[in-house]
Amino acid sequence: VALLEFFFLKAQLPRLVIIGLLIAIVGGLFIGFGGASGSETSVTVDRQRDFIGGALSLVGAVSFAVYLIIGRNLQSSDKLSIIPYIWLVYGSAGLILAIPVIFTQTPLTGYPTMAYIWLIATAIVPQLVGHSSLNYAVGYMPATLVSMITQLEPIGSAILAYFIFNELPLPLQIFGSMIIISGVILATIGQRSRKQGTSAP
Repeated sequence: VALLEFFFLKAQLPRLVIIGLLIAIVGGLFIGFGGASGSETSVTVDRQRDFIGGALSLVGAVSFAVYLIIGRNLQSSDKLSIIPYIWLVYGSAGLILAIPVIFTQTPLTGYPTMAYIWLIATAIVPQLVGHSSLNYAVGYMPATLVSMITQLEPIGSAILAYFIFNELPLPLQIFGSMIIISGVILATIGQRSRKQGTSAP
């Protein structure tokens, strides 16, 4: 996101934001490598899964970066307000995701009631509230800072997993989470200082 914002939107990021970004990347590495485990007999299978998972993660990361840059460009230049923008994004996403469902003939009925309740909850809380908040924020803040804030998601997931599934993160993952939080705080301070500096005159 930082590279795309720099090259395509000509954005100048404050030094503290860049430092915070680098710190958050280090924290992400600790989380990623902190969960590595497996016996010697399953090393080959694990490596194949890690490669596929890593490739899919990279595609997702690049796609999300482009998505944030497009949203930043459209909203910061007043080309599109937030409501039409999220209608376009969520509507097109729903139509595109419907295509594989139709072609694979995946049934949409017959699941337990709780499954539909969880689906609705997922649509309302993470999607409508969470992603809409990010889409709104990207119209007023640098896309790089918004993308850094999304790094708090796995930390929140780990906290929920502890209370709901009694899953405890590994020590390196906890350490990485603390590093990410430090990076996000530092970047936020840097962005706030820049805003105060530009608005003071």
